[in-house]
Formats: sequence, structure tokens, C-alpha cells
Amino acid sequence: MRTETVNDEVFFEKLRRCFAGEHVVIDHDGTHYPARVQYVTGTGVKVIPESMLDDSHGEPGDLDGVMESFAYVVELEKDGVRYQRER
Repeated sequence: MRTETVNDEVFFEKLRRCFAGEHVVIDHDGTHYPARVQYVTGTGVKVIPESMLDDSHGEPGDLDGVMESFAYVVELEKDGVRYQRER
């Protein structure tokens, strides 16, 4: 998988075009956690932390995700490319 470092404008545009199930990494004060996209709004993304998915055996839609601002998303995997925000 190829990795690209992009500025916030490009990164946020990529986020706005995400589909359910795509992989992102969230950063809260230096603590990172991987998650899957549930859906995207204009300024944020609702995600399901992968730790919640590990032991899930329910029906699709049973898990309630967490809403995160675009500002907390530091990495996105889309179309075989890993996009990272410039720091």
C-alpha cells in the first residue's frame, strides 16, 4: 500500500468522500485508535472503533458509533492509498 502525506484541505476532501467501512485512525491527545467509518457529515465522521468490532456478532447496524471531528482524524485508507495529514 502506498502512503501519501497531504495537507488538511486535501485530507478533509478525501474524508468527505469516504464510504462506510473505510479505515481511519483517530488521535485524541496522542492516543491513537483505529476505526471504521459509519458515515460522514460536512465536518465530522461517525466511526466504530475496531476494538468494538472484534467481538461483535450482532446484526449490521447493532453497534452505535462515535462522532469525531475531522480535526481528530490523522490517517485514512482509501482506494489502496494510506493518506496521512501533514503535521
